[in-house]
Order: sequence, then structure tokens, then C-alpha cells
Amino acid sequence: MADPVLSATLSGTKAILLSWTFDSNADFQVFWKSSVPADQEYALLTTTNAFNYTTPNLEPSLTYSFYIRASTGVLYFNSNVVELFVSCGKGIVLSVDTPTIPPQPELYFFVAESVNARLNRRHTNNLSFIALYAGNTGGSGDNELNSPKGLCSDGIHLYIADDGNSRIVKLLKSNMSFVGKYGTIGSGNDQLSQPHDITSDGTYLYIADTANHRIVKRLCSDLSFVAKSGEFGTQLGKYSSPWGICNDGTHLYIGDQGNHRVVKARCSDLFATMAIGTQGSGVDQFQYPHGVSVKNGFLYVVDPNNHRIHRRLASDLSFVHQAGGFGAGDGNLNTPRGVACNGPYIFIADTNNYRIQKWIAASLTYLSQIGSGVGIANDQFYQPSGISVG
Repeated sequence: MADPVLSATLSGTKAILLSWTFDSNADFQVFWKSSVPADQEYALLTTTNAFNYTTPNLEPSLTYSFYIRASTGVLYFNSNVVELFVSCGKGIVLSVDTPTIPPQPELYFFVAESVNARLNRRHTNNLSFIALYAGNTGGSGDNELNSPKGLCSDGIHLYIADDGNSRIVKLLKSNMSFVGKYGTIGSGNDQLSQPHDITSDGTYLYIADTANHRIVKRLCSDLSFVAKSGEFGTQLGKYSSPWGICNDGTHLYIGDQGNHRVVKARCSDLFATMAIGTQGSGVDQFQYPHGVSVKNGFLYVVDPNNHRIHRRLASDLSFVHQAGGFGAGDGNLNTPRGVACNGPYIFIADTNNYRIQKWIAASLTYLSQIGSGVGIANDQFYQPSGISVG
């Protein structure tokens, strides 16, 4: 997507013609304000991609700023506020300052549907449908899946934890076309047993090899084996049916479901450094933690049997906030399995409500949802399990 564009020119002697363009639908407000009196603010409302507006005559001795923000606060791009300023002095436009705008969040997300044996690609802004990969009956062919659980992207490719086939499937992200696969059922270096999730740092893949109770590291380029760590057990460094996995480039975060805990390990050597959690419903307890996602220093954990989402500090895994509660209402959950964060928002696979929910990440508050009941239609889901943004 192109960067937002704000331009201004004089219209008459002391007025500014303000033009705004943005190449995607967005619900935002445009404001302008003067330095006197007391930064008086004037709002211009718009929900279109472009508009032209001529201000009233401006006082040449004052400074005027023009900027945009969402109606509920600010317009976010990768959790940074974007402000575009125009200054006017002595009847002329002195400058149009467009600061460096960080990359915006991804525009698409992908849902792995276990029972429908397919991927569902959707827009992040309004959750609308784009395309499907595989579908509905399952299988072991190159363009088939069997109970897919988790997935991730390295920016160019998608990687799917194809649980029922005990393998990893590699697709081209742009059109979800088949590229390759690896894995047969077993415990060897090139074997897997019911992998449930996968994450990538752009160079390596890290796989939650669930029934082998271990973490496997492989190259993204050719899917070749690099390392593995773990066995069944309760000590730090051992796992019990690990389900979810994510990374921040330095560390892995693992939903060690059978041990009712979240484990933090190094990407470099897979060494586990800390863990948090026991079985229960307290703030530092979980009931079979599943999907995990880390962004901007915060870790989001799916706590399915407690029907909630945790927000925790990635640094020490300490508790920050939680939300959810059993039910089918807005913001309620029913055995969720997957979560993905793109910065301002999280996307939740609300598995047994057969829907996807979008929440504000910072506050864990509900925004919207998609899912019209169990089924195989484009806006229906059957056991959505994993979500990837990017």
C-alpha cells in the first residue's frame, strides 16, 4: 500500500486547500488546529479515500497543523501514530512535513480450519473473504490438507502444520500455490508426529512436534533439518504435547499444553530459559494453553479451557491482563485455539463458536467478528484452529 499523502496549497490570500488521499477504505477523521487560542481544534469528518477542503482565512501570524486520526483515538500503522503537518505563516505555506511512516500492519490473515481441511485467506480490516486453499474433505496430496492446525509466514511463503499428515506444507503466500512439503510420521530427524504449530524468523522454521514432545528447527529455504530439543516430561526443557509456538527473533514462546504452562526458549539453540504456569484458572495458571503470538514486547496466550486470552510481558512472562469468558456473545469465547497479533489488533480462532474475532490488542476489547455458523461456505468455519498475520 502506498503511504498516506497530505498536500496543501494556498487558495486566495490566507486560506489553504487541503487534499488527502489514501488507497484503502478507512474510517478516520481529519483535524486542523491553530496555535492560538490554546490550540483550538476543528474537525473535518470523512470516510472516503480522498477529499478536498478549503480552510477559512488563516491568520498569517499563527501556526496551523493538520493531521488525521481514528475516531476513537489515533490512526495506527504498526502501533505508531502517523501525523502529517502543514504549517502556514505570513500567508504562505512554509512546509509540508511528511515524517517517515513505519510499515503498516499486514492487510491479510490466514485461518487454518481443521475439520474443513483448508486455509481461509481474509482481509484484516473488515475480515472479509479473499480465497481458499484445499478444502472440505481432506487428503494427503500436494494440494490437500488433513486437519491442519497452525501456520506461519516468512514474508514470501506460508508454512502449514498439517497435523493429520504429520508433515509441513510450504505454499507461495501471494496465491497460496503449492511449493513443497516434508515429513512422514515418526520420531527421526526428518519425521514428525502430529505437528500442531509452526513459526518462522525469516531464516528458520520452529515446529511444535506435538506427539513427539519436542521442538524442531529447520531451514525455511529447503526445509532441511537443523536441530531438535525436548522429550516428554515436566522439567524445564521437556514438554508434554506442545501446541502453540511463536518467536520474536531472539526467543521462542511455547504453549506447553500438557504441562499447563508457557515456556520461553532461545531461538539459537532451543534452550528453555523460563516457564510460567500451573493448572488452574488464576492469573498465572492455564488449562491446556494452545496458540501464542508475540508482538511489540507483549505475548498473547490462548487459554482454551478457561475460554480466555492472556496478555503477558514477553520479557519475564508476567501477567498483564486477560479477557474472554465462556459464551457466544461479543467478546466471549468457546474453547479458542489460535491467536495472531499484527500490532494494534489480535485475531482469535474462536474454535467452538466457529468464528474469528478481532480485538484491540492493548486492551483486549472486542471489535468485530466473522462466522455464520458451522459449514463450508466462504464465511463459515469448521474448527478454526490456527491464525497467521503476515
